[in-house]
Amino acid sequence: MIHDWIFIAHHCIVDGSTEKRFDQVRGVEFDDSAAILGEAIKALIATRQVAPNDVAPSPITAAVESGIAKNLWDEKGACKSLQVSAKDIASAEAAIPGSTSKEQNLGTFQIPETVAPAVRAVRPAKIIARLSF
Repeated sequence: MIHDWIFIAHHCIVDGSTEKRFDQVRGVEFDDSAAILGEAIKALIATRQVAPNDVAPSPITAAVESGIAKNLWDEKGACKSLQVSAKDIASAEAAIPGSTSKEQNLGTFQIPETVAPAVRAVRPAKIIARLSF
């Protein structure tokens, strides 16, 4: 999820966005994004949130630093297509009730105030690690 956020933010920055929500990742380069993913996986393993064999850190990191991934990273005009849809916001709210409310929004992710959850949660999600930049 962290890597995906950086990937999306990068596309919006490349496409000219000056939104403050992207400020903390403006200097992140392609190689940095793969390293951040690798470190997040290591943190999950070190804190015993996942077993080493559950996440295969080497293949995952190799995939996100591949030539195909680099071509996707360099793509221009992708910001708009990567924005979170109202349906996805509703799914997130259903999985983690309150996560998309303005009170829970820490100013990082901007959620439309009119979005109402429309998806029933199967089971609540659980936050297993937090990283900050």
